[in-house]
Amino acid sequence: MSESLPTGFAILRAQHLAGYQTRFSAVCRHLGEAIGVEVTAHTARDYGELTAAFERGSLGLAWLPPVTAARLVRRQLVVPLVLPRRGGHGHYSSVIIAHEDAAEALTSYVLPRVAWVDPESAAGYLAARGGLLGAGISGFASEQFFGSHNAVVDAVALRAVDLGASFATYHDATGALIESEWLDAQGTKLRPVKAIARFGFIPNDCIVASARWPQEVQERARRWFLDAGPGSLDILADLFRTESFTTIDETWLPQVEEILSSARAAGLSHLGSRRSHDVRRAR
Repeated sequence: MSESLPTGFAILRAQHLAGYQTRFSAVCRHLGEAIGVEVTAHTARDYGELTAAFERGSLGLAWLPPVTAARLVRRQLVVPLVLPRRGGHGHYSSVIIAHEDAAEALTSYVLPRVAWVDPESAAGYLAARGGLLGAGISGFASEQFFGSHNAVVDAVALRAVDLGASFATYHDATGALIESEWLDAQGTKLRPVKAIARFGFIPNDCIVASARWPQEVQERARRWFLDAGPGSLDILADLFRTESFTTIDETWLPQVEEILSSARAAGLSHLGSRRSHDVRRAR
């Protein structure tokens, strides 16, 4: 095993999975044995922590949401390896959610209290904020970053906010909801929320490798994900809500950058800065 390469494999904290750390550590051990590099499990609090870890050179692999991944690819800090597929899809949508007993029409919400995920979340902020304003909402009574989709859904379910932004995957042909943060793996609703609006066409998050890894190590890691057997895929499916992985083609980066371009056009001129989870009043 090499000791000179970054070894961490980072994911965002998986609050929805009991005992995931032990299982994830086992997956990292198997992966490390397969690629010839020690791989250690790491959980991050937010997207900013993942970015900072790659800047320090302490991570070899990470699950990254698309915007964060695209930024690091452009900075040549990481190389995209594989894309999770969910319900056969390589993309998802941004959705606005409300409590299941609340109004269906966005026009019913005047200066709502809104929960976002993170300033770099495509579904949980970037695609959603401009969509809400464009749909006729003139501003927000408050806006707060909660750090995860799970926390946003909880805030809506507890009526701590009026609206929240999250992700959802829909069947292309039928429009049926396939996957979201408020459904379990069997499609059972876990919390009393509903989607009342849908925006965007967002490429799935991806697994990236450090650019410090030699190309042959990157390729061995890519093959491991593509060929992952049932034992490893079970926990990976739970962690990444995916049934398989696929290679990333040349359309992925332009699609993500189009989300950033649209967000800037909607007035999010602060993109690229990191901010704490705060409450911001409408200007």
